[in-house]
Amino acid sequence: MSNATASAHATALRAAGLITTTRTGRSVHHERTPLGALLPAGGADRGSPPGP
Repeated sequence: MSNATASAHATALRAAGLITTTRTGRSVHHERTPLGALLPAGGADRGSPPGP
């Protein structure tokens, strides 16, 4: 996945209130919000187990 694609996905998730993003220097950390934690990580429709 390109950086532009990942950035577009993160923007959409932030706009939906599913993640927060913290930038420290060149590092970026994305964390699920309580609302985002209600959704399965990785997509349950693909057989992935729910996230933590």
